[in-house]
Amino acid sequence: MMRSAQRVGNNSNFLFTAFKSGCMLMRGYYNCGPVAFTASMIWAQVFPFVALQFFEGELKSEIETGLMVSFTVWLLLNIVFLGTIDLAYLPTFFGTMTGSQYTIQLYKDAKDDAMRWDAVFTRRISYTKPIHRDIKDWVKENIERWRSEKPSWFKVDLIPNDFLPVDVFEAEGGAKRRRSVLSLREAVGLPPARIEINNDQVHPAEEQAEMPAIEAQQTLAEINNEWTKIAEEIYAMKSNNHKSNYLHITRKIRKFEELFVQLIERCPRFPIILSFIMEERFGFRVKSVDWTSKMENWKEHECACVGKSVATFIRKRKTGDAAFDAWSLHYPQLNALFMDTPGLGVFLLVFFNNLLRDSIYGTVLRVSVGAFLSMLDGGTDIYTISTYYQSEELTWQANAMLAMVSINMFAQILNVLAVYQKHPWQTKVKEILICLTFLRPAVDAYRVSTNHEDKLANVDPLQEMIINKCVEVSDCTKERKRARHKC
Repeated sequence: MMRSAQRVGNNSNFLFTAFKSGCMLMRGYYNCGPVAFTASMIWAQVFPFVALQFFEGELKSEIETGLMVSFTVWLLLNIVFLGTIDLAYLPTFFGTMTGSQYTIQLYKDAKDDAMRWDAVFTRRISYTKPIHRDIKDWVKENIERWRSEKPSWFKVDLIPNDFLPVDVFEAEGGAKRRRSVLSLREAVGLPPARIEINNDQVHPAEEQAEMPAIEAQQTLAEINNEWTKIAEEIYAMKSNNHKSNYLHITRKIRKFEELFVQLIERCPRFPIILSFIMEERFGFRVKSVDWTSKMENWKEHECACVGKSVATFIRKRKTGDAAFDAWSLHYPQLNALFMDTPGLGVFLLVFFNNLLRDSIYGTVLRVSVGAFLSMLDGGTDIYTISTYYQSEELTWQANAMLAMVSINMFAQILNVLAVYQKHPWQTKVKEILICLTFLRPAVDAYRVSTNHEDKLANVDPLQEMIINKCVEVSDCTKERKRARHKC
């Protein structure tokens, strides 16, 4: 299989085109990754031969000859390619470094401030989370010099709010400073829907009202943390009765009256909205509220419609953030609350994420259905194999299917041992049992949808799921075999 490489962005990002399959693949540290890319290439070469074993047509020998020729050409071209490139790039084909590790290495190996700036503030800020304290110290020590010298690469708007020293943060406009990050809503002419939970992405409008009376030294990050803490306390008291929720919410608002005063002025019945948000329901449809109406005049009916609609948005979206965006766009009056009350978006997003995780109609429903289908698929495999063994004519096919399932399972177990290498043996046994009970797809989906974090794991949940999905590609050949025998 021939490939062409085109340089994209930085040293690690190459765009590969597989002319034989037409697939676009990325082996960069910020994309598929070296090991996954190489494994997918080998996988693509091996499994045509596996699929051929199930083919029983007249052209089988011709197809086998074609595959052998194709594989030989692919192998020779790869040997020539690897033998002529700079060997320093070999780790980009076989390395296990992640995007975060690569970004941190760029920062630590940088020879000047320009290279450090490029490594940190032109990439996703979460990549450098383990060294955020070092970056903040570096910014604090040099920002005054940068502001006076004004180098071409220095753009203060790219620095997240919580990375700026307090005096610089206030000089740049405080919580009303506008980051030079253009949101999709702004690109299409819509007003900003909210203040992002990521502290570095704030898009307040120019006419945003003054912040509530809080201490001058308090940064936006501290405000978000305070809102988050209050939201978690309220959610901990959640019940499936909106009246009970309303009582808990009003008590908490009275306790933190100074923080909620501006919110209550704009939307006096906000506690009613929140009480219905916390009430679990299936959510058949979303009721509309007159977009010209003002929140100050909303009655209990309008508040109930807005609050109850959250259940529908959560049921139809895979992430809390997506559900929140859809909800805030459906009721444009809410945008004024998010612009006037810093931290409110973070506050509400806590409820969306937790409801998506805990609701039996959200992630629980998806994962339960996924687990059932996964176990059903495993059960049908076992049943098919046992049925084939009852016929002497199908013994070879039964052995082939059993070998395929065993190889699939063995590969998943090897992946578990690699990913959870640093975990105790109890965790490894639990993960292996998940594989053996055919629950791996459902567990992977749950961890990705709930943003599960495991600091000891060698890869994040999304990368783990991608690897497992590659392993499960062999199911396609099994399905073709079943369909052929049914015919």
